[in-house]
Amino acid sequence: MNSASHGSGTLSSLPKRSTATCLVRTAGVVLAMLLTLGVLQPTSLGAQVVAPDWQIDAAAWELSSQVTARVVANEMDISGTGHRLAAFVGDELRGVATPVQLGQNTWLFFLSIFAHVNAETVTFKVYLADRGVVADVRDSLLFRANAIDGAPAAPIELNAFVDFD
Repeated sequence: MNSASHGSGTLSSLPKRSTATCLVRTAGVVLAMLLTLGVLQPTSLGAQVVAPDWQIDAAAWELSSQVTARVVANEMDISGTGHRLAAFVGDELRGVATPVQLGQNTWLFFLSIFAHVNAETVTFKVYLADRGVVADVRDSLLFRANAIDGAPAAPIELNAFVDFD
């Protein structure tokens, strides 16, 4: 039997489920590191990565509000082009924005949110172009017509977590 040594035992002596779980987790960590370092691009993994087709018709809505946001994924500010931030009420898209660079290291989203009534809970999703994933944002807000949440000097912070397991 061909087996690799591992401490006092061998890989073949471990339960198959544990070995498989360890290998999958290790592969996920390595893949995440390679994507983060830019060694691999999502499209080089053999799966076609397509950005969500989030589009909104502003003229179809009676009310709007404005959000200036800094998006943080896995405790790191999102920077660069290609990312998208989308606002939703339930499953209905209510706004979409791409990041704008302000200064050397600051990327902000200037998002218009649309509605027909006040006091709806708005949730967010972010498309991370460099990882090819859509992540739920943990933060939400209550829609208020004509509201302005955040500003370039003091953007609101929206937090997302991407799990590679």
